[in-house]
Amino acid sequence: MNTFEARIVAIDTHEHLSIVHFEALGQTVSMVSLGLGEGLQVGCNVLLALNPTQLILAKEPPSSLSITNQIKATIRSCENGILLSSVKLFAGEVELESIITRQAADSMALKKHDSVTVLMQPSELSISKVLSC
Repeated sequence: MNTFEARIVAIDTHEHLSIVHFEALGQTVSMVSLGLGEGLQVGCNVLLALNPTQLILAKEPPSSLSITNQIKATIRSCENGILLSSVKLFAGEVELESIITRQAADSMALKKHDSVTVLMQPSELSISKVLSC
């Protein structure tokens, strides 16, 4: 599981749906939440979590996508298995892992030190722990 620290900078709510905006990984990322936890507010520091299979990689900066969370990262390593590849990345000083198909890793010719864009669906991010409020 990928985890990284973030600070809540804005919360947009309508009925039971919230979009929470965070400062994380050197930029703003957003998360969709149904029923935001009690006590969470702007200024809280949290630990965000994202499954490695939900971390999407792009080699060229995507020009027009509905995924708003787009983070620049550098590949630290790419370990290829028979079916899947584990790609370790640095986004700033945070290490992340993306698990993609071996076919995708081969077609993108991923290698150490390559620059990539990491895409994270707002609906796939979750708050795993509240650090402080």
